[in-house]
Amino acid sequence: MKHLSLRFKLYGLVITLLLLMGVSIVLTAQLSLGSMEARLSSETRNTVQSIVMDQLAATAGQYGELVTGQFETAYQTPEVVRSVITRNITSDSSGRLSRRDLQETVGTILAEQAHLSLLEAKFESNA
Repeated sequence: MKHLSLRFKLYGLVITLLLLMGVSIVLTAQLSLGSMEARLSSETRNTVQSIVMDQLAATAGQYGELVTGQFETAYQTPEVVRSVITRNITSDSSGRLSRRDLQETVGTILAEQAHLSLLEAKFESNA
């Protein structure tokens, strides 16, 4: 090293320092990008999961309301039939429906309810 001029020594020192700074910048950028990738990936996963869960909850709520409405409609039909039969039993003889008319009324109620597949009403024989 003694036989090289000061100028070459300074050039060598500057080049070495520049290379060292370049390598340190590349390493720092690499580490920073790696941690940023992990953070962004985690945030994206959480955001997507949150959106999907919200949409699933909303869809489940809609289907729940739909099923509840169908159950309520299905439970109303037997109440209507019970009401017709009870009213027929409690009315006086002039206001009563004949057995055949009552059977037709129950049949008509069932025919109008497309969501029901079966409605049973038993009629005892005349005493």
